[in-house]
Amino acid sequence: NSKGLKSKNLLELMGQPLIKYTLDCASNCKLIDEIAISTDSKDILQITKNLGYDNNGYIRPDSLAEDNTPKVDAIKHLVEFYENKKNFYPDIIVDLDIGVPLRKANDIEESIIKLHSDKNMDTLVTVYESDRNPYFNMIEKKSNDYYSLVKFPNPVVHRRQDAPKVYNITPAIFAWKRDKLDIKHLYKGNWGIHIMPIERSIDIDTKFEYDLINFLLNNEK
Repeated sequence: NSKGLKSKNLLELMGQPLIKYTLDCASNCKLIDEIAISTDSKDILQITKNLGYDNNGYIRPDSLAEDNTPKVDAIKHLVEFYENKKNFYPDIIVDLDIGVPLRKANDIEESIIKLHSDKNMDTLVTVYESDRNPYFNMIEKKSNDYYSLVKFPNPVVHRRQDAPKVYNITPAIFAWKRDKLDIKHLYKGNWGIHIMPIERSIDIDTKFEYDLINFLLNNEK
């Protein structure tokens, strides 16, 4: 379920199930050996079967489908399910969020290569360049009930171009090395990034973003 857009994962784009865009992208990635679908929805599982993924999905336990369930716990459970039930032992786990349908297969391939080639990197996340910067034009409420910059660089910058570079996370791709998956929080470990253009990074959380992606797809067509 989605709090921002009701039944988001059951929506269609251009007459196709939303999940099809992610499954097709994964299928076109040469470095992915196994596609796994973890869901708490029988409807979603049936959609994936209708798309030809008959043996790729399973219904995860209710305890891993609560509003406050850490995502990494569901991913760990999925990996252990495949290792114990299917004898498939991955080197790298790639999480592809259904809500980012415009990513490309080469985004996944470049992310995997970057993570695999750096022995000190634990996990990799996709990002895009942010148009807002906590060192320049983002403010937060302070203890005195007034507002100021989130972060103060030293020396203080007077142009956005001089502020430290920051990025927005897009859940297009999260990737972990298998031996680094025993973490308590999604954002632990040594991160690497793969920078994507904003037009491929849009994450559907609201109707506006859903309409925007529909517009982009129609415009491309």
